[in-house]
Amino acid sequence: MSINMFITGGRAGQVMFFAVIVILTFQYFNTNKLKAAIIAFLVSLSIFVAAYETSDIFKSRANSAVTNILNYESNKHTSVGLRITFAINSLEIIKNNLIFGVGTGDLPSEYIKVNQKNTPNLPNTSNPHNMYILVLVQNGIIGLFSLMLIFYYQIKCSLNSDNRFIKDVGLAVPILFLIIMFSESYLLGHYTSLMFIFFSSCLYQDFEKY
Repeated sequence: MSINMFITGGRAGQVMFFAVIVILTFQYFNTNKLKAAIIAFLVSLSIFVAAYETSDIFKSRANSAVTNILNYESNKHTSVGLRITFAINSLEIIKNNLIFGVGTGDLPSEYIKVNQKNTPNLPNTSNPHNMYILVLVQNGIIGLFSLMLIFYYQIKCSLNSDNRFIKDVGLAVPILFLIIMFSESYLLGHYTSLMFIFFSSCLYQDFEKY
């Protein structure tokens, strides 16, 4: 038995797959939140167990992620270890530039300074692979607040819409982006940022009452 969704090893895509299941379940059973929560949990758990038992790629990636997190000190050169290191070093930059950040485009030069002090044997980066950390480093709390306002108004627009398509899809788009941006700076990438802009321009057109 094989599960096509887990043929590739992208962990972010697999997390998004489970997120979609949860969102669709809650939207289908929108009048019964408890029922939706139980069904979403059981379906997600069943798919996870089936994938873990039948897909060697999924099992290997899941095991390696857990191992790399629990044994971070000895796994700093792995993909998960590097992301943790990027986050730790970036948080040190944020701590010293909390309100306004270091400025757009200055993350690479600032990261080099911290990396040479804390983890000189690991590579430098211009992208911490986390959208929230990236914005905090470059633009501080003010920048992060501005970013979150975009998603706040998208969610508000969707919840207040009488159109079922806008309510469901318009709510799913920001939630999915809010989740996946923990694993990568997807609004920094060309294709994913254009996709976000395209969906936003189509879904949130009526701003008259806002």
